[in-house]
Amino acid sequence: MTLGTLLPLCFVSEIFVVGDRPLPGWLATVADVFPLRHLLQAVLTATDPAVDGTGVAAGHLGILLVWTAPALVLLWLRRSAPT
Repeated sequence: MTLGTLLPLCFVSEIFVVGDRPLPGWLATVADVFPLRHLLQAVLTATDPAVDGTGVAAGHLGILLVWTAPALVLLWLRRSAPT
């Protein structure tokens, strides 16, 4: 189940670059909803030698925080639930 969702999301998020044409607009919009594309862009910005300063991509890290906070709350609630 994990690979069935992760691999398509990787292709949509352009983790695996296929070809030299950009994604269709609607597919890029779908990819922008998920955190994987933002993680990729944050890492690429931070490691780009042409970027001045720290290379922190605040917008991309903000999206990652928006996904991480509810995930941690859900994890905490699930862990504290009686079994």
